[in-house]
Amino acid sequence: MPGTPIYIVDDDQPTLTSLCYVLEVMGYTVTGFGSAAAFLDQWQEAAGGILISDIRMPGLDGISLTRRLRELGATLPIILVSGHTDAMIRRDAIDAGALVVLEKPFDVQLLIAELERLVQPR
Repeated sequence: MPGTPIYIVDDDQPTLTSLCYVLEVMGYTVTGFGSAAAFLDQWQEAAGGILISDIRMPGLDGISLTRRLRELGATLPIILVSGHTDAMIRRDAIDAGALVVLEKPFDVQLLIAELERLVQPR
């Protein structure tokens, strides 16, 4: 649902740029970050929104970022993505507080469907 801020964290610049572009074209307000630390430096709970983060990144990875945000009391929905997922990674991601785990490459329409589902009143 366009209008909801989307934050994307991915250390792979081409992936970050293309995903930001696709979502912006679809009408979303998107802000990209090249690292979890950069996101944490600028993130504010009051801003709301949805986080889409890569799992495997140098420094603070996506699962650790999710845990950190939950420790800080963050309630924003989190979608984690990775090119290398298995049952253990999925379980760790969900246990950390992610609501969705997608494997790259994923269909953009699947991502859009998940975004729309996450912004619906619960």
